[in-house]
Parts: sequence; structure tokens; C-alpha cells
Amino acid sequence: MFSLTLYCSGRGHGRLATDPTNCLRTCGGTGTCAAGCCKERERGHCCSVRLVISATLATALRDKVLVQYTGSHVARGMTAVPPPQRALRMAACVKRDLVEKCTMGRDTPSSAVNQLLPALKRARGQLLAECKVAGGDISAVPSMNNGRFNPPVERLSSVLGQVRSDERGGRDDAALGDWGRLNLFVRRVLIPEGVVLYYEDLSAEKGLLVLATDESLALAREFGLDAAATDCKHDTTRGCRSMYSHVRVPTPWGWVLVAAWIGPAENTATIDTALKALAANVPCSDPTCPHTVTGRWEGHLYRQCRCCSRTFRPWVGTDKHLPTYRAIESAGYRGAVLDLWHGFKAYDQRLLALNIRDSAAVLANGAFRLWTRSESDAKVHCAAHLLPHSTSP
Repeated sequence: MFSLTLYCSGRGHGRLATDPTNCLRTCGGTGTCAAGCCKERERGHCCSVRLVISATLATALRDKVLVQYTGSHVARGMTAVPPPQRALRMAACVKRDLVEKCTMGRDTPSSAVNQLLPALKRARGQLLAECKVAGGDISAVPSMNNGRFNPPVERLSSVLGQVRSDERGGRDDAALGDWGRLNLFVRRVLIPEGVVLYYEDLSAEKGLLVLATDESLALAREFGLDAAATDCKHDTTRGCRSMYSHVRVPTPWGWVLVAAWIGPAENTATIDTALKALAANVPCSDPTCPHTVTGRWEGHLYRQCRCCSRTFRPWVGTDKHLPTYRAIESAGYRGAVLDLWHGFKAYDQRLLALNIRDSAAVLANGAFRLWTRSESDAKVHCAAHLLPHSTSP
């Protein structure tokens, strides 16, 4: 009906330098492989001991299982030396609980392992008491430094690294490259989570991914009716260049991110698509509206939108990137506004292009900054009279 075979690995877990195991290997080595052997990683090569647990229909009807022990750790006349207790493989139940604490909660590998100590101390104390009452050998009680139930922190860190690698697809997905793995991650995780507003397969030459959450879109509705801001950043990885852009809105707690998008290019078409995807998903303020969200595939494209009528049309502050200006206009927003920092920079560059320097440039810059801070034409004229006159060309 079933059969389970357990075998001796022939060494302590982690291959400690102080591993004293002396199991006889198939190649003839004792504790270590013979010179020139290349089969150390083969299952069963390092020790011949097997423990086979099986059940047939006849034994199952009698509530019995068959247990068969075969092989020998060492040659006849030698005493088998077990691996250090600290080098024992982590018990499956302990591994499962520790991984869950670190991945589902806020525990670190160190804090998760430290939480095992009180229960281990109580269990070991109980075993010692029972052993003394029975007159048994106290040395047979497992040590606190037992890798099966009290694993090293670095071992748990290694397990967590493997778990996260498996979540990203492991070695099979790694062969696809960065863009291929990103596409798989979007399809497997992000789209089912409902955070993708627009998606087109990404590669080194094309594609776009627009991201936002229900919470960030609600902030856009509440604080982004009049003003928003956008900016673009560049990220170069392994020879390919990708773009990261985002839209923020002003809140009482400062500027807050409401949407972001990435792609290998940042031009009028991609910015226009991203801004339209954001506007199509910001919920309206009608309390009777269900704000229903729908997502659909159109060939290789994925789009998400709400049933709400569009209400997100703020002024958008941006830098002096001309494709962004054109995209803001074509996406149906109220208009583009050059932010102050980039405005001053563009003005300074224009003065240099016109060969206006030294004191003349100082006066021109001062006038420009006073003008940007004035609330009316009268204040502009008043500020101009405060500037000292100069005969510089």
C-alpha cells in the first residue's frame, strides 16, 4: 500500500569542518570520499544504512507496518560516530513553523529561533527529571544545542532565502532573464492582487506596467482634484535601461504616491497611456456608485478600469520634459505646470544660451524669482522698483 525509505546522509548537515562522522562510503572512503571520487552528492553514496517502512493490505488490516533495517554505518569492529547535534537537519515541523513566522509575521530568523528556547528548556528539564526517576543515563537526553529542534540562525536564513527564491520561480524562472521573470511575476502575483492598472509584456525595447492600490486611488480622489505631480527616474541594470515614473498628490502629510509605472521607454505614448489608466481607475465621489472594477485582456494587453465617470483632471506639475507636456494634454488633464526647481534651472540655462552673465544675470534671476513669488501684477511692478539699476548689456 505504501513504502517509505529513510537513509543515512553519512555526514552532518552543513558539512562542518569538525564533523566527526565515520560512515563507510561506497567509494571506500571513511567519513570522506576517496581521492578522485565525484559521487559525493549522490543519494545513498555516503552510507549504506536504510530504514524501510512499508505496509501491505494484510498488515494494514491488522493495524501493523513493516520496518526493515539494512546496511551498516561502518565496517565490522568499528564504532559508528554520529554527527554533532548542532549539525542535525532541521525537523520538518520546526522548519514549517519558523518559516511561517518569518514570512507571515514580523519575526526575523534570530527572534524566531529565540522563541524556541523556553519550550526546549522545559522539555529538556522534564526529560532529565524522568531519566533520574527511572535511573537512566542522563547523557542520553538531547542537548539544547540540537540542530533538529533548535536550528542555527544562519540555517534558518538559508531556508528563507530558498523559500523566497522558489516564490520568484526558482532556478527554472531564472533562466528566463530579468524581463521574463518580471512578466511572470506580474501575471502570477500582481494582476490577481488587483494592483495592475495597465500591463503590456515588458522587454528591453517595449512594454509598460502601471501600478496602484485601492488606497492610493482613494487618496487621488480625495486630494488630487486640483493638483498632482509627476517625475521620471532612470534605472540601468545589466546593460538594459528601464524607466520608473510616478504621480503624487498633495495631502496634509506631504506629497503621497498614488500610481507608478515602469517600462524601457519614456515617451509621449507611454506617459499618455499611464495617465489615462490612472484617470480611468480613480473612483468618483458619488456615495451611491458601486465603483465596480473590471479587468480584461486584449490580446497581450491587460487593462483595469472602473465604472465611475472620470473625475481625476488635476493640474500636473512636471519638469521640462516636452513629451510629458504633450502627454498631459492628450490624456485629458487640466494642463501641465513647470515646477519651480526645474523652472529656475531652465531659466538659468536660457540666460547662458543668450550669453547673459555676471551682474546682468544676477538682476535677471532676481526679477524672475520675484515674479514667480508675486500674486498680482501690482506686486510684480513693486518688486521691479526694488531691484538696483545696472548699465550692463
